[in-house]
Amino acid sequence: SISSGRKKNLKLAECDKDDNNQLWKMDGKGRIVARKEFGGIKVCWHPRFIVKGSTIKLRKCKKTRKQVFSDKTTTGGSTAAAPIHPLLDKKLCVAYATDSPSVGDKVKLKSCSGGSGQGWTFSGGGILPK
Repeated sequence: SISSGRKKNLKLAECDKDDNNQLWKMDGKGRIVARKEFGGIKVCWHPRFIVKGSTIKLRKCKKTRKQVFSDKTTTGGSTAAAPIHPLLDKKLCVAYATDSPSVGDKVKLKSCSGGSGQGWTFSGGGILPK
């Protein structure tokens, strides 16, 4: 699953159902929000820039379209792996950097190809790579 503290790069981590830093939800505004607040602050996924290669960071949730994502993993009752796109550019996908995920890999925006590293599922409160 994906884990990180506030204002840090999002990285892949060993799944731990007891680690609150790994619990995420997509809110009604399309933001991916940590289920646990950090110091009373809601934290959201936040791409540094909406360009290929930009890292995903954790930032305070704001009213910015930069923090809005689109996915097909939570719609229509499906739990199948699917890409997560920034709303501002549907040609980009949230992906891990390498063909085979490793603990510590940064999560970035990449051109969507349907390839490995671009499929995600929401499972048990976490987000898991395909």
